[in-house]
This record gives sequence, C-alpha cells and structure tokens, in this order.
Amino acid sequence: MLVWITGLPGSGKTLLAKQLSEVIKTTTNFPVVQLDGDFLRNILPFKMSHDIRSRSEISHFYSKLASHIESSDLVVVASFFSMFDKVRHNARENSSYYFQIFLNPPNNLLEEYNKKNLYSSSSPDSVRSQWHDLEFPKDSDIVIDYLVDKSNVQDIANSILDEIRLKGLGI
Repeated sequence: MLVWITGLPGSGKTLLAKQLSEVIKTTTNFPVVQLDGDFLRNILPFKMSHDIRSRSEISHFYSKLASHIESSDLVVVASFFSMFDKVRHNARENSSYYFQIFLNPPNNLLEEYNKKNLYSSSSPDSVRSQWHDLEFPKDSDIVIDYLVDKSNVQDIANSILDEIRLKGLGI
C-alpha cells in the first residue's frame, strides 16, 4: 500500500507522515517505510533547485521510488510536495493500493508560518511565483483544510488509518 501525502510546503506533510507511520506500525503487523521529500532531497548526491522544472523532475523520481518499494509488500507512507497530476497518476497506477491525502490549509497560514522561506516574494523559488504551474489534487481520498501541527496530528493519523480500513485497502 502507498499512502501519498501531498500539499504545499509547511502544511504538515512530514509531521503527519511520521505520526501515521508510527500509528500503522503499532496497530498492524505491516512493515512501514516512510519517504519524505525534504529528507530525500538532502541525501541526493547533487543539489536540486526549488524551481518548477526541478520540482517536477524530483517528483517523478519520488513516485517511481515509492511505487518500487511498495511493490515489495511494504506499506509506504510518502510525504511529497508533488503538485503535478501526472506524478500522482503514475503513483496511483503503479501501486497495489493507493490512498491520497491532500493537506490544503489556508494560504495565509502557510505564508505566516513560512518555515522554509518559500513564500517570501524575495525568494527566487517562491511558491507564489510558481502558483500558476501547480496542479492541485482533485481526487484525494482525504482533504485536510487546516494546518497539521503537534496539537492535532495524533487524532488526524488515527482518523486516516480508520478511513483506510473502511475502504478495505489492505491494512
């Protein structure tokens, strides 16, 4: 199974992926692999920009990697920016079970939080400057319209696992 968590930077993808991975590990007998876009980007032997072309290229790589690991009968919890329809479509098509979560908090909260300085107009790779190129998910299994943080992540992770089980997706 591939659980694909996507959303804009600062929306809580990594935090949610960590918590959901832990909930799956402790409540099921399934081995879990957590893949995080920021972590993977940092261990690559080369640097990638945050421009739209680089984001698309790295997202395609992440999709292939997640699907490949998932094909080994592991649960993969992946947290990626991946605002590209083709990337998410390929991940869905190449996974035995696919469950997509879209974190979509209000833009003003993301800009206020601005953890990675990717909403600043002075940043050359500002998310705001790439807005017109982004393809927001339209077919997510769950959409979360608020910021995921330490105060709510446990409840959200438990609810997601309940929803996955309700859909009979193999966990």
